[in-house]
Amino acid sequence: MLKNGDIPQKQRKKKPLTPYDRMAIEKRAGAVEKVSDYAFKAPKNIADAEILVSELGAGKAVMVSLEKADAVNAERILDFLSGAAYALSGRVESIGGLKFMLVPKGVEIVFAGD
Repeated sequence: MLKNGDIPQKQRKKKPLTPYDRMAIEKRAGAVEKVSDYAFKAPKNIADAEILVSELGAGKAVMVSLEKADAVNAERILDFLSGAAYALSGRVESIGGLKFMLVPKGVEIVFAGD
């Protein structure tokens, strides 16, 4: 008991990591590739977007601007690229407006200021 009558809260003890936990942490830390090169493309139609899929398949991040495409083609291109990214275990991240980043499997995108 403290002088003012308050009872201190009990401190939780941290459990030691098991070998499995250590292995999982090491695996996660090593799974992220550091990639500094990427491609930037502004496709106007679906034929231009097919080239981007080969870049993504090669493990390269691709920044895509759909500002030059009309609304119908922009929607088709985004649907096509989203499906390709899904099939290649990648993902599509919105950067803002009509700009997107196609991210291959195992790559983390870090923007300056994060």
